[in-house]
Amino acid sequence: MKVNTNLKTEKIVYFIRHGQSKANREGLFSSPDTPLTDMGLKQALQLGIKLQDKDISQIVASPDLRSRQTADIIAQQIGLNKRYIKILDELHERRFGALAGTPRQSEKHFAYTFNRDGDAETRHQLIERMKKAIQKLKAIQVQKGYILVVGHTVSGYFMRELLARHETYEDFSQNYHLSHGAILELKINNN
Repeated sequence: MKVNTNLKTEKIVYFIRHGQSKANREGLFSSPDTPLTDMGLKQALQLGIKLQDKDISQIVASPDLRSRQTADIIAQQIGLNKRYIKILDELHERRFGALAGTPRQSEKHFAYTFNRDGDAETRHQLIERMKKAIQKLKAIQVQKGYILVVGHTVSGYFMRELLARHETYEDFSQNYHLSHGAILELKINNN
């Protein structure tokens, strides 16, 4: 019996944050239908140019409008047919419930210290959702090239920490910020 020694045990995935949204610009807790600003549209175009040499063959995006807009623009910039954009529900922005549309104290409050207020999603719920997202990313097969994930600051942060084998929020690094336009390389172990 011949053993295939070419099986990859690790998958490289590029993760980006969507372009600037109206809620980002105004310092508000966002909702799923928050669109990109003119600056966000420009950032998506610039990301598309930056990603032209990354051999992207599949885009996986959050279902939120600003991520879908970013994914569409990048696909056009890199010459990828839109049929290779997959929406992954688990990548949606953290749900803030009644806080959506209200002012945030700061980006740090949003990403690190915010845990629950009313009907908002807890960190534990977010961790469980990101674990599911990682499992679904593992299952996506590409013949060649790489997967680009278009998501949100918090989803990128939680995915990065979970992939570093930090299982609880208390284990997470507290030094994290993903700017619009930044490209994060994630390594997903396929085992």
